[in-house]
Amino acid sequence: MVATASIRTAWWLGLLAASCAGCASLEGAGSAGSGGSATTSQGNSQGNGTTASGEACGNQTCNPASEYCGFEPGTCDGPKTCHPYGFDCNDVDAACGCDGNNYAGACAALHEAGGIRGVFACAPPPGKFNCTYQGQVPILCDAATQFCDVTPAAGTYGLECKPIGPCEGRKDGCVCMHMYFGVCAENFCGQDPASGGVTVFCPG
Repeated sequence: MVATASIRTAWWLGLLAASCAGCASLEGAGSAGSGGSATTSQGNSQGNGTTASGEACGNQTCNPASEYCGFEPGTCDGPKTCHPYGFDCNDVDAACGCDGNNYAGACAALHEAGGIRGVFACAPPPGKFNCTYQGQVPILCDAATQFCDVTPAAGTYGLECKPIGPCEGRKDGCVCMHMYFGVCAENFCGQDPASGGVTVFCPG
């Protein structure tokens, strides 16, 4: 009986040793960098690439579930390191990235551009205005010849730049829109004081 017990003990010890043959190397890989996650990400527009434990960022490895590779928070230049998002990543309101592009949410802007200029849409170029509604990522309309037509749609609002016609150049754009476009403008009409761009919400 003693001999049998010894044989069984030796067999179990051998099995455990074989199953843990790679434990040391796995432990070392898991502790490398600041991520330590076994999840891979899709990389981003900076071409930082990915590793087995996340996104390569200089000599660090960011955890794609909670970190981004970017500039020091509040800036848009300098070296990039791993930072926690610090925002609700379910929020998809427009955010202006450090690259001057609009993104659906601050987390998307941080991931793609490495930083944000603000949790709002980027300022449009001269002669254009942001066609948007309730924080949606905007499209650009010509301030002199177009108005922003907003319509209900599934999940988001439909945005379209349309000819403003007889209301071109009018300071009282919304009064003019009511005169020429009828009850649609009665629901909502706003005119941007800076660009003169007119936005009209037309219910479906």
